[in-house]
Amino acid sequence: MEVQLGNFNRRQVQFDISDKLDEDGEWLYRMVGLARDSDTQFQYRDGPDVEDNRVYLAPTVTWIPSADTSLTLRADYLRDTSGGTIAVLTTPGGKVTDTLLGDYSYNRFRQEQYSVGYEFSQQLAESVKFSQNLRYGQTDTILNNLLPGDPDFTTDSVSRNAIRFDEHMKAFNVDNQLQMDFNTATVAHTLLAGVDYSWLDANAKRFSAVAPALSLSNPLYGLDISDPTNAVNNNDQTTQQLGVYLQDQIHLTEHWLLTLGGRHDDISMRTQNNLTGNTSWIDKDAWTGRAGLTWLVGNGLAPYISYAESFVPNSGTDSQNRTFDPSKAHQYEMGVKYQPDSNLLMTLAAFEITKSNVLTNEIVNGSATGYQVASGEVRSRGIEWEAQAKLTDNLDALASYSLTDAQITKSNNGDEGNQQANVPKNMASVWVNYGFHQGLLDGLMLSSGVRYIGSMYGDNANTIQVKNVTLMDAGVKYQVNKNIQVGFNVQNLFDRHYVGTCDGDTSCYPGQERTFIGSLKLNF
Repeated sequence: MEVQLGNFNRRQVQFDISDKLDEDGEWLYRMVGLARDSDTQFQYRDGPDVEDNRVYLAPTVTWIPSADTSLTLRADYLRDTSGGTIAVLTTPGGKVTDTLLGDYSYNRFRQEQYSVGYEFSQQLAESVKFSQNLRYGQTDTILNNLLPGDPDFTTDSVSRNAIRFDEHMKAFNVDNQLQMDFNTATVAHTLLAGVDYSWLDANAKRFSAVAPALSLSNPLYGLDISDPTNAVNNNDQTTQQLGVYLQDQIHLTEHWLLTLGGRHDDISMRTQNNLTGNTSWIDKDAWTGRAGLTWLVGNGLAPYISYAESFVPNSGTDSQNRTFDPSKAHQYEMGVKYQPDSNLLMTLAAFEITKSNVLTNEIVNGSATGYQVASGEVRSRGIEWEAQAKLTDNLDALASYSLTDAQITKSNNGDEGNQQANVPKNMASVWVNYGFHQGLLDGLMLSSGVRYIGSMYGDNANTIQVKNVTLMDAGVKYQVNKNIQVGFNVQNLFDRHYVGTCDGDTSCYPGQERTFIGSLKLNF
């Protein structure tokens, strides 16, 4: 069990309980839970802070009647309540202000979701295993948001639209797979064959109305803003996907590992516009494949090369109630993994991903509309490096770096050649832990780290630039005994104020301010 207290009036309790239900251990249970009552860094002038509350419960029961059979029943419940999406006024010079563009009397977000399911496995023979995973869930979402227009600094005001989004979603997924281990001559195979099916049924309603404008120099909040009743969207969308797949992991020799896989998907999407009565269908199918080759050189060195394809549905509709086509992607990757012993793990990879029908926020005249558009095709190229090292008995470190060039290669909006919105070109981090294992400080661990987030664009038109930022984090924890641990962590130690992302040229979302969290962890 863990108890957390922090700034922004954060109070959180979480627990993870598991044990046997009988003496033989044939029946097992586990219960995971969390309850959070917290505010955020956002506060309306002369008004309340914006809340960020959560309740989560996830019970599981496992039945193991024999060494060959296992059945786990799962359920979970999640409820999030917050003040919704909070846009903050940004000056034409790029300075983030304290002026919130919403209103605490209207902005709110509530999402409730639950799911039930099971995981079943049966060893059919010494080298043959059958598994089935099944899940059904429902999600209900209500979002009230005031979407700002383009602020007019000459009239000291910004226009706003009251948006209400109401969605009810049901989903069902089942995956059946058969795993077989066998040899052909001196070659060892692990063959995986399966069939999966998913069904998603969603009703999404969107309402819109003109809301009172906001004064930029003297904003007034707590206004009586009614929920809009003018429906601009009311769609029922049903998506079905049937997939058949086959994969073979082949140990060619002691040093060479080959992976080959193929998959066929049929996707059917039916969208009914309840405002006009029009119905549209999309039926698509595609073959996708993957292949990878790894060379196990020895001494922990393993270079590899891989290729993979994907074909997935895009849920929702655009501002014209048009159904999005499924997204297709293919990825090339080559790299190397190095782990000479348990004290060092290092990975380096170079990749190229090309993805079509990428969904991004629709922006008109510098302002977000609340809809999404399929931006055509995006090609991402880059490198990723990560290292984990135990430098001494007391000191260990984790470092990472990524370079990403995400370029729009095809677009219907004139964005070809531009960088994809809200993707930093450079990111890096270093985290160091120093622990004491003897003497008066035995059980104490000090931690510190630095994060770098590179510059990026806030829109696909590349007219909004988000500056880079370097942040420092720190932490300390003390293991009082085997049952009690206390800790204190700080994110953004020096309280750097920076822009996280933007959805328009003068409305942006600030990054996380300095956050303190103290914790008490009990094990029993």
